Amino acid sequence: FLELFEDEAKKITEQLTNGIMPLQILSVVGMPGIGKTTLVRSIFENPSVLLHFHVRARCCVTQVYQKRRLLLEVLQQVSKVSYKVLGMTDDRLALKLYQSLKGKRYLIFVDDLWDIWPWNDMKASFPDDNNGSRIVFTSRFHNITSQITTNSITIFLNPISDLSSWELLQVKLFKQESCPQELFGIGQQIAKAYQLLWI
Repeated sequence: FLELFEDEAKKITEQLTNGIMPLQILSVVGMPGIGKTTLVRSIFENPSVLLHFHVRARCCVTQVYQKRRLLLEVLQQVSKVSYKVLGMTDDRLALKLYQSLKGKRYLIFVDDLWDIWPWNDMKASFPDDNNGSRIVFTSRFHNITSQITTNSITIFLNPISDLSSWELLQVKLFKQESCPQELFGIGQQIAKAYQLLWI
């Protein structure tokens, strides 16, 4: 799978570790199911990326934005969370997250952004200490990521060929197994039809 987006993976990794100091936001945009999450997750776990940041965290927004859940999800990955923290208001949690990230070079992976307002609601929790911190979004909507203007870079995962679309569908459906012969024809038709929706 990763061979399909080798150039994009290289570009994202370089942007994460390139030494540019201000907080930078990378948006990875592409059609549903193309592999945005898988690609960014593999980069998130890359040893060179892992060594570059003091702390890393990832969370998933989805269509239903829940600020408290996301704050706790990120906070638990960058700091020790006590029972006292669990009883805090959302505003106190947002401040606690800010304090936990302050002074650290951090990487935050925010998966599946459906709207700009979750970012606008949470961005005050992410300090810019001019130390090379990064935030990576994945989204299927370019019009959302184009609204993020401060030090923002967008990387598009373009629609893929019929063959690559079929290979990707097989990986998603059958994992490590091969497609049963009786589903081969209909599977290829589904992959082609799905791809045509996004061209």
